[in-house]
Amino acid sequence: MAIIDLTVPTKAHLPHLNQTYSSNFDSVYPWKDMGRWVADTTTGALKYKLHKTDSSKKTDGSAANLTGTDGDVMVKIPAYAYRVTYSSTGKPRYEVDTTVPDKYGSNIRAGFKVHPYFKNPDGSVAPYRTMGAFPGYVDANNQMRSIAGVIPTRSITQAAALDKSRQGRNTRFSIDCKYGIAAVTLLFLVEFQSLNSQDVAGRGKVDYDYQTVVDNGYVELTTGDTIALGDRTGYLEVRGETNGKTSMSYRGIEDYYGGIWRHVTGFYVTDEGYHHTGDYTKFGTIGSYTLTKANPLMGVEDGKEVSGYVTGMERISALDFDFLPNAIGGAASTYYCDNFWSHRKGQTNIALFGGSWYYGSACGVFCWAWTHVASSAHVYLGARLVFRPE
Repeated sequence: MAIIDLTVPTKAHLPHLNQTYSSNFDSVYPWKDMGRWVADTTTGALKYKLHKTDSSKKTDGSAANLTGTDGDVMVKIPAYAYRVTYSSTGKPRYEVDTTVPDKYGSNIRAGFKVHPYFKNPDGSVAPYRTMGAFPGYVDANNQMRSIAGVIPTRSITQAAALDKSRQGRNTRFSIDCKYGIAAVTLLFLVEFQSLNSQDVAGRGKVDYDYQTVVDNGYVELTTGDTIALGDRTGYLEVRGETNGKTSMSYRGIEDYYGGIWRHVTGFYVTDEGYHHTGDYTKFGTIGSYTLTKANPLMGVEDGKEVSGYVTGMERISALDFDFLPNAIGGAASTYYCDNFWSHRKGQTNIALFGGSWYYGSACGVFCWAWTHVASSAHVYLGARLVFRPE
């Protein structure tokens, strides 16, 4: 068993395909097993692996179908254990155990814990989860898909997005949850040893003019910019566009930030604190979530929020795996480098993640908005398909 604490010598972004790419983590679990697959649309079962450096192909080099005929394009995220420790000044240090957890995580290194994203309702550990390689698209069958060559569905409430992710399927399908975003962000942070995600992986689709995209029918948001990247992290100069107007990808997850804001279930905020769950059977039933009492950042008046670049995160032992902004006042190149819109005093607020096409440097892996309510539906707001095998 080993602990990974390496610094990657180069940034990840690949504006040109002939640029040499390498990561110290490409041969290390869990990163080495993270990547794009085509999965059965109804059962979620993995059907075939896509080529690591070109998702238009299967691993054997034959052509893959990414437009939905063969299934949904999903990213496999292997289960892992983590540890968080703090320096004398309170600075967190995140570590990942490279052991593959057994069914109950009994074989992991002492002091580590299986990330709760991979825990099933019965306490067992799932071997992996899958997350849509592309932002969600609702097809003619009213079913949320993860496919290339489409404009992501927007103007949808969280409840509607969750429902469409489960149309013709079971409750192990859903949209992004807070625990899942935390799990992927932790892997990103350990791999790149940087809080400036836009610097190391590309800005993402964030520098467009709002009205131009609306007037063009949102065509700029069409999925598939990073097909030629495969499972690599970064961005490509495609469609005649450069960094800031093309999708970024983290190990196969296109538009992990930027493009459109994403609904995130399993989490909401009140004046009392954070209400959360990783139990997919409880998603959408917010009264069943666990309350961790805290003093969330919020406006001083009812219905008001505060916003700014993140300078600090909560330090709560029960939520040590998560990233919960609690202080602002930084800038795009300092501290956590991303913007945060806080809880609105007196409200029950849901979480939106990542930023959208006109938010610029505010976007990134620590970009959150806790200002919206459950009925919120806007042209900049969509979701992503997720599946949880047991």
